Amino acid sequence: GGLAQACVPDGRHSLVGSGTSAGPVASEHGRLLARGVSSASREAVGALAKRIELDDVRYHAISGVEKDPPTGATEADQRFQVMIGSDERSFGIRCRVEFDAPDAVYSVDASIRYVCDEPLDVDDLVLTGFAEHVGILALYPYLRSAIHEMSTRLGMGPAVMPVVRAGTLQLSDPEPNEHVEQ
Repeated sequence: GGLAQACVPDGRHSLVGSGTSAGPVASEHGRLLARGVSSASREAVGALAKRIELDDVRYHAISGVEKDPPTGATEADQRFQVMIGSDERSFGIRCRVEFDAPDAVYSVDASIRYVCDEPLDVDDLVLTGFAEHVGILALYPYLRSAIHEMSTRLGMGPAVMPVVRAGTLQLSDPEPNEHVEQ
């Protein structure tokens, strides 16, 4: 379906999580909610990182809509939707970010794809750990750049998303009443 196409292979792992952020992603409110990765899983994430290669980064949608009138707010709010998909020799991470700035609302949907020469054979916790510690961090500069460029094209002040620091992202399953397109 929708989120599982392009860089995110259809496979055994679909939606991983979502969350919101106001200000730095490391803030209490800004975390992508809480589920930790054990030290054993960190070793598995490291082993996975050594076996794979980045294959593709792709934009699926980029938009910016000017607010009329601007809200006058001084801080922006950002919301994330993250999905991981995998097949036998590849996996992808797709991220939708909505950045609600004082003068406009920006949205970017992009994905990153990794490939492996041999069958992956890793569990969902390892893929989630990889997404948290490597994959989203690799994709995030593309998301930031697209939003910054869109704000410039709209003639707004530069929309600058906060830096995401390693170890600050933790994905969780969506709330039962939270709708996420697939």
